[in-house]
Amino acid sequence: MAISPNAQLAGTPGANKDLPSISNYLKDPKVQKYVMFVSLALNALLFLGLLGSLGSGGGRSSNPTVAPTALPTPTDAVLPRDTIGPTETPNEEVKRLNECFDNCTDEQFLNTLEVELEKVTDVKGAYIRNMNANSQCYGIYMQSTSPNKQFETSFRPADCDNYTQKPRQIIIGNKAYIYSSNTDTWDSATVSELVRTRLIDTKDLVAEQQNITSEYEEINGKKIRTLTGTSRIVNDFNQVVNKEVVIKVNQEYEVIYYSDSESGLYTEEGSYFDYFIPNNISQP
Repeated sequence: MAISPNAQLAGTPGANKDLPSISNYLKDPKVQKYVMFVSLALNALLFLGLLGSLGSGGGRSSNPTVAPTALPTPTDAVLPRDTIGPTETPNEEVKRLNECFDNCTDEQFLNTLEVELEKVTDVKGAYIRNMNANSQCYGIYMQSTSPNKQFETSFRPADCDNYTQKPRQIIIGNKAYIYSSNTDTWDSATVSELVRTRLIDTKDLVAEQQNITSEYEEINGKKIRTLTGTSRIVNDFNQVVNKEVVIKVNQEYEVIYYSDSESGLYTEEGSYFDYFIPNNISQP
């Protein structure tokens, strides 16, 4: 007669005990340590496999993202040397000015003259003015320091019979200091600030005329360029008159003589000298 497996177990020692289950097996501390170790190993292998996949191109590129290098702006960039304007040497400047003195048109010469006169820091001058209508006359001696200092005092010319004295004055910026001979004091007043010296104004008188001609002459062994400007104008008295302005310029671009006249009204003649010799012009 066949014996069932249960009967065999029932006949063995300890057959009355419960069979071990999976839950009881997993509760064993040794088994738990083993399971944890295997789990960690599998996770590590999975991570290594993922890295290999990325490296072989299976995922996003492994090349790092590189930010573009900022290019220099035009103001930051260093310009090549050949783009920088040439520097004029003193000899080249003298040569250029001499060539202009001899060959420039009147307009070109006057423009060059203005540039050179603007470089003048100090100068002295004197002029005599004759008023034809009433025979009054006077002389003015002046000093100027660029850009906005000027001193003037009047004097009596040798051939002046009807001398009109002008007050002595100092102009510094927008302040005028006028000497009163009656009280022996200086009075001050606010004026329009000087922006151009009388020296440059003299050049402007020629440039403003309708017709300009020039010629060359020699004075004391030096070559002089004489420019004459003429116009037909309506003057301050609403009279139509002829105006003539003459300046004489040496090769150093110094105005050494000028005259300004309006027919029947006045004539003025003057000169400039002591270029670049410092003037001591200060508040009185």
